[in-house]
Amino acid sequence: MKGYALQDEIDVIFNVMMKAVGLDPALIRADAKRILSVIKESTLSEDEFLAATEGEIAEIFNGVRKNRFFKYTDAWGIGLARLMELKGVEPNMLSFEKWSKSLRWVFTPRLMQSYDEFCGDQLRMQGVEAMQKQLLIREKKRAAARLESKAAAFEDKKKALQELNDAIEERRQQLIMEQKALKKKYEPDAYEKILLSESASA
Repeated sequence: MKGYALQDEIDVIFNVMMKAVGLDPALIRADAKRILSVIKESTLSEDEFLAATEGEIAEIFNGVRKNRFFKYTDAWGIGLARLMELKGVEPNMLSFEKWSKSLRWVFTPRLMQSYDEFCGDQLRMQGVEAMQKQLLIREKKRAAARLESKAAAFEDKKKALQELNDAIEERRQQLIMEQKALKKKYEPDAYEKILLSESASA
């Protein structure tokens, strides 16, 4: 599930898929971890590895060799190719022929088909992953542009509101001065009271 966009859902989806086919997700993970450890810790050469008669991998291989009705699946073939990679063997026609001859009932053309299809799917998934990343980057840029636009609009509104408040305050001061001038001209006594009140408040 490499490349899946919602990384936090990968385990959930894997668990559901395993349970849907009657498998225990925890057991599958434990088996995979154990087999990987066995392969990585093995010091056997490729030939020695194929010829081994003891060990968990040897038991699996011997089980295939003894079963002429072994039911091959693409997943098994891809797993074998991955095992080869971990042993430092490049999966290709020549190496598949060698391993097929050793395993007897696993055939090179089918292995090549499984591996080629897997590699093709991986390439397509990488393309999808790259496209998803591009779309995500593009959407983030759009979101940033929208936020920037909203911020600019907010600043414009804030500035316009401040200018309106300043204009209102300026007009209020003008009206006060005009009122004072009228009081001073027509009501001197009332004007004196205004001055006294302002002096007291100051």
